[in-house]
Amino acid sequence: MNGESAESPQASEIPADDPDRGEAGHARAVGAAAAPRRVSWGWPEAAVLALSLALRVVIISHATPQLVADARDYHALAESLLASRSYQQQYDGETTAYHGLTFYAYRMPGYPIFLALVYGVFGWRPLYAYLANVLCDLVAEIFALLIGRRLFGRSVGLAAQALFALHVLWTPALMTESLFTALFAALAFLVVSGRVAASVTTALGFGCVLAASVFVRPIALAVVPAALWRIARARSFGGAALLGVLALAPSALGLAGWAARNHARLGEVVLFSTNLAFHNSREFPIDRAGIVRAAVSRGLNEARINRLLFGEIGQAVRRAPGRAAGIYLRRVVELFSPRRPRNHLWWHAFEGPGGSRLVTRLYRSLALQYLVTYPLALVGTVVLLRRGRSSGGLWSLIGSFALVHALVSNGNLRFAAPLYPLFCVLAGCGIAALVAGQPAVRDRLGGGPGRGRERDSVSR
Repeated sequence: MNGESAESPQASEIPADDPDRGEAGHARAVGAAAAPRRVSWGWPEAAVLALSLALRVVIISHATPQLVADARDYHALAESLLASRSYQQQYDGETTAYHGLTFYAYRMPGYPIFLALVYGVFGWRPLYAYLANVLCDLVAEIFALLIGRRLFGRSVGLAAQALFALHVLWTPALMTESLFTALFAALAFLVVSGRVAASVTTALGFGCVLAASVFVRPIALAVVPAALWRIARARSFGGAALLGVLALAPSALGLAGWAARNHARLGEVVLFSTNLAFHNSREFPIDRAGIVRAAVSRGLNEARINRLLFGEIGQAVRRAPGRAAGIYLRRVVELFSPRRPRNHLWWHAFEGPGGSRLVTRLYRSLALQYLVTYPLALVGTVVLLRRGRSSGGLWSLIGSFALVHALVSNGNLRFAAPLYPLFCVLAGCGIAALVAGQPAVRDRLGGGPGRGRERDSVSR
C-alpha cells in the first residue's frame, strides 16, 4: 500500500521458459515488467513540488543575469541563430588570446538552440530563460522522486524530492546546468527502471533523450555502458543488438551531421567542441594562452588550435605519466567536493537593481545543503553496502560519469550538477536509515527486465 497502487509483476516473478507463452508471450511478459507503473501522487509530493516552484519563482524574480563567460557565449550563439539562422560567434570574451576569431564549434549547440527556442517563442528577456530553468529543475526533481520510489520505496523517493526541491544553486545561472541535469535525470531513470530495455519505443526514446543531452554536454555518453549492460541482461542477443542500435543511433547520426558541418566550415572533423582541449589543458604545464595567441597570429582556426593543444597535452602526458595520473585521480576526487567553484559568478546574481538582501541570504544559505546531502548520501551508500542491497544501477552511473569526466575536465561542484538527483536518492536512503533504523529499500534492480536474462523477442 503506502500510497502506491498495485505494481507490475517483477521480472523474477515471470517464468522465463513457460512453453505455453512462446516468443510473443515472453515479449509481453518483459514489456509488462518494465511498463510504466501507475504512481499515486499524494499531498506530500504535491506540496513539495508546489513549495519548490514557489521558492524558485522568488529566487529568479530578484536575480540579475550574469551574462559573462559561458553564459555570454551561449546567448551570443542563440542571438546568432535567431538573427541569421547561423551558428557562429565573433569572440570578444575574457580569453583575450582568442580575440579576433570567429567561432563555429567552440560550444556544443544544444543549449544555445534551447535558448533560441525560448527567446524565439516568448521574446528576448532573460526572465524567460530563468523560467525555463525553473521548469527543468522541476523535471529533475520529479525524476529524483521517481528513481527513489522505483528503487527504494515511497519514503526514500519523497526524501529525495524534498532535498532536490531546496537545490536552487543553478537556477539563477543562465548556463547548461538546469537543462542538462533534467536530461541526465531522465536518462538515469530510463536506465535504473529498466525501461531502456522494455521495447523498441522506449529504447528509441532513450536514444533521443541521449542525443539531446550529448548536444548540451557530451559527458552524457557516460550513461551508455550502464544502458547497454541493462539491455544485454534483459534480452537475447538479437533483441539486445536491435535495442542497442536504437539507443545509440540518434546520437551517432546527430554527431555525424555535426562533424560533417564542422569539416565543411573548418576543414577538420570536430566531433564535439573546439573548447575541449583548451578546457582540458589548464592543469598541465602548458602555456595555453601563449600557444593560442601564436596560433591566432599565424591564421589558424579554432579546430587547428584545438588539435595543437591536444598535441601539447599528449606530450605532457608522455613526459610525466605519473603527474598525469595524479591529475586524473585528483579530478575524480574533486568532482565529489561540496566546495563551490571560485568563479561562481551567479553567486552575485542578486546584487543588481532588483536584488534583495533577504533573498541573497536565502540563496546562499540553501547552497550549504551540499554539506548535508553529501554526508547523507555516504550514509545511504554505506547502509546499502552493509545490508548487501543493490543500488539499482546508481553507483555504476555515478562511477562511469566520474571516470569519464576526469579524462576531459577538472572536477568541481558545478560539473557534478547532473549527479545531484542521484545523490539525493542515496541521501534519502541515509535519511530512512537514520530515522527508521533501517533503509526502506526493495532488493531489486529497478523493478524492470534488467534483472535476469529473459529470452524474448523485442516488443513493439
